[in-house]
Amino acid sequence: MSEENLPVEEPNSSIDAPIEPITLPGAWLRRARESAGLSVAEVAQTLKFSPRQIDALERDDFSALQGATFVRGFIRSYAKTLKVDPTPLLASLQEAAPPVEAKIQAPENTGAELPVVRQPRNFVPLLLAVAVLVLGGVAVFMILEGHWALPTRNADMVATPPAVPVAPPQVRIESAPTQASVPEPVAAEAKPDAPPPPVAVPALDGRQLIFVFQDKSWVEVKDATQRIIFTGEHPAGSRNSVTGKAPFQLWVGKASGVKVFDGEREIDLKPYARDEVARLTID
Repeated sequence: MSEENLPVEEPNSSIDAPIEPITLPGAWLRRARESAGLSVAEVAQTLKFSPRQIDALERDDFSALQGATFVRGFIRSYAKTLKVDPTPLLASLQEAAPPVEAKIQAPENTGAELPVVRQPRNFVPLLLAVAVLVLGGVAVFMILEGHWALPTRNADMVATPPAVPVAPPQVRIESAPTQASVPEPVAAEAKPDAPPPPVAVPALDGRQLIFVFQDKSWVEVKDATQRIIFTGEHPAGSRNSVTGKAPFQLWVGKASGVKVFDGEREIDLKPYARDEVARLTID
């Protein structure tokens, strides 16, 4: 076969990819976004994702995202926004993070221990029968005891009327109000109004972050337990605060339009901002 008959591979004209080869999808998408003149905040607003998720994808930090299926859909949406073909990006994702096949391992010594496991089950019916007999005996005993106790109670009720005319019980009843009229116990019960000191519970083990929005922006805050305690998009002119346990992880979109205060100390976001998205940790 001559060289003239060999098939010639032609580039796919439907993929507007840069000259440099695709190594990892996140880095490639970041370069494509920068060449398109878009910021992270603009892409996040178009895709309805947070700037933190855009930043994690562009750094190829797939562990910070929600699984392989989510990442593949994320890449497709991002590529569609940039008007590029997602096929080579998904192929590079497959090479960078191939799916892990679950290995099924048969249990060892499956047959030797079966007789030992079955033996205790033979005692279950016997134990249930004994329990039923014991409960039945207790129930019968309680019924009989209650049956014989009723006549004695009736006899006591019949015998008690002659004792009613006796005067001493009336004397005791008259003396009881004099003892109950002593105001000391009442004063002791009225004292629980004094516990205002415990109201000092607002001394929470945490710090307060204050956000002043001079422009429309998006913010997400995680506390020391990696729990999201504050997130969402906020309009210009609004002011919000959140209390939690430091250190805090912050993602701030449109960082130039947001002021962050750690208590009374203002945090400068400029050193941490890239493409109008600030990513920082406050200890």
